[in-house]
Amino acid sequence: MPKGAARVGRAVVSCALAACLVALPVTAVVADVPHEWIGMATFALTATHVALSRRGLAHPLRQMRRPRRVVDLVVDTALVGCMLGLMASALVLSRHAFAWLPTLPGVAWARELHMGCSYWCFVLAFTHAGLHLDQMAGPLRRKPVAVWLGRASFAIGGAVGAWSFARLGLISYLTLSSPFFAAGATPLGTLALQHASVAIPITGTAHYARSCAERPSSRKDDG
Repeated sequence: MPKGAARVGRAVVSCALAACLVALPVTAVVADVPHEWIGMATFALTATHVALSRRGLAHPLRQMRRPRRVVDLVVDTALVGCMLGLMASALVLSRHAFAWLPTLPGVAWARELHMGCSYWCFVLAFTHAGLHLDQMAGPLRRKPVAVWLGRASFAIGGAVGAWSFARLGLISYLTLSSPFFAAGATPLGTLALQHASVAIPITGTAHYARSCAERPSSRKDDG
C-alpha cells in the first residue's frame, strides 16, 4: 500500500475510533443496544488500527533501547489490558451483542470493572494519540500556521476540557469510586461535547510532553 494511502487509512480509522470513544459513555446513558454495537465497532476499529500500524510493532524488545519506545510500550500495554478488561466485562453484562451466550455470573464486579476500564481506555487511547500526533499530522507539522492553530486549540480546548473533566466527575470513575455514570439531566449533545473536550487536554499534554522531552535529541534518536 502506498505511504499516502496508508496514512489516510490510519487517519480515517483513528478519527472513527475517537468518535466511538466519545459516543460510548454517551450511549450508555440512553440504551444498551447502541452502546453495545458501538463497543463492537470500537474493537473492530482497534484491530484495524493495529493491523495498519503493524510496522511499528516489529521488534519491540530491540526498540526498548529508545526511551520514547519504552513510554509507547507502557501506554500501549496498559491500553491493551483495559481493552481486555472491557471485553471480559462486556461478555458478562451484554444483553444484545452477546445474547447468544449463556448467562454469566459476576454482574456486580463486571459493572465496576467495565466502568473503570472504559474511562482508563479513554485516557490511554487519547494519550496514545498525543504521543503519535506528529505522525498523524504528517506534512502539516511543518507549516507554521497549522502549528500555531494547534497550539491555540490546545490552549482553549484544554481549558474547556479540564472544566469538563471536573464537571463530569471522571476522577470517581478512574478510581473505581462509582460503578454508575451519573449524567443527571444533562442533554446528550452536551455530554458528547464535554467528553470530546476532555480528549483535548489529554492528547495535547501527551504531545507537548513528548515534544519537550525529545527536543534536544529527537533528530539523533530518529536517525
